[in-house]
Amino acid sequence: VLYVGKAKALKKRVRSYFNKNQALAKVTRIVSQSDLIDYYVTSTEVEALVLEANLIKQYRPKYNVSYRDDKTYPFLVVCLEEKWPRVKYTREKHKDKRRYFGPYTNARALKETLDTLLKIFPLRTCSSTVFARAANMNQPCLYFHINRCPGPCVGRADVNEYGRTLELISAFLEGRQEQVIADLSREMASASDKLEYERALFFRDRIRAATQITEKQRVTSDSRLNQDIFGLALETDIGCVQWLKVRVGKLIGSEDFIINEAGGMGGTEGLTGFIKQFYDDQSVFPDEVVVSVELEEAGAIGDWLSTKRGRKVKITLPNRGLKRRLAEMAVENAEHSLTRYKLRFDYESKRLKTALTELRKSLKLKSDPAVIECYDISNISGTNAVGSMIVFLNGQPAKSSYRRFKIRLGEGRPDDVGMIREVMERRLR
Repeated sequence: VLYVGKAKALKKRVRSYFNKNQALAKVTRIVSQSDLIDYYVTSTEVEALVLEANLIKQYRPKYNVSYRDDKTYPFLVVCLEEKWPRVKYTREKHKDKRRYFGPYTNARALKETLDTLLKIFPLRTCSSTVFARAANMNQPCLYFHINRCPGPCVGRADVNEYGRTLELISAFLEGRQEQVIADLSREMASASDKLEYERALFFRDRIRAATQITEKQRVTSDSRLNQDIFGLALETDIGCVQWLKVRVGKLIGSEDFIINEAGGMGGTEGLTGFIKQFYDDQSVFPDEVVVSVELEEAGAIGDWLSTKRGRKVKITLPNRGLKRRLAEMAVENAEHSLTRYKLRFDYESKRLKTALTELRKSLKLKSDPAVIECYDISNISGTNAVGSMIVFLNGQPAKSSYRRFKIRLGEGRPDDVGMIREVMERRLR
């Protein structure tokens, strides 16, 4: 599958692809490589959008915009299906009964954010296996002793208090930090009035930590709206989208996404394709989406987002004023992010080329190695032996080609040579 798209007037759209004066390089390539055109009829534009998103995820067409670039961006997830829901960092495919916040492009910063949040809002983070083991032993882990977990595994956590903490951390991740601080202040005052001074001190420390985070945020508007602002920078075969996250009138975060521009699309199609993919993974939606270029099917996308959110989502292309300045700021940041990416990519390409050249010279090869396979054996005193194979294609890890071999050689004294022989024979059959 080369391309998946939707249109109100399908006949008109397809005819435009075969126009002799077609200027877009991408369209010319699609037409020259296509053997068949298939289509589905849907009842509404929103239904067509959902089908388009599902088909793109299923087939990953070569000429559709893709911001994933063969990697999965990390999210924070709240596992609501568990009796004691935990918060964790994940790259998993989205599952039902779980609430996801993200995506984030900096995994290290995300882990630091999670670490900070758990200092303010102690919650369980352990796996079900670790939780069950601690419960059976009636012995909590270190996180309980350093006040990073309330200890539900040993019956030390109150259900209502735990649920309240979960609500607060969710509100904080949604960008409602001021509301969270106000709620914590009321709980501190209530505890103080009841002469529960240790509990009041606990809330005071939470408030201080939360306030330190919010003080770093920049006020952008008096409207107190929740807004997602997108700016796009495009070059010949690559692009970058900058996402500015405004919550309650404050700029609380920014992420940049490198997109596969797929050979010659315009800004309108590039940003439209990105936004449809981006919000297909979301569980939290803003009041308003501000864009730097006009979107295709803006009305249908707005209806789709409103349906997913359960409330109206407005899509705005501002011509002047504060929103226009924010959109321009997003574009400027996208341009800088794209420049940094290209410099980093050029540096890594040169370093990789140098390494392959040195390997060619050391091994006296006629050309740089295109495929490299590495093998290793692991065993426990001759038992439970396994072999592993990792693969590099043109110097890059090809993880889909990695293999693990369960050694069939009889157990006994360690025999690494025999194990390697078995692995190589099975590999080369």
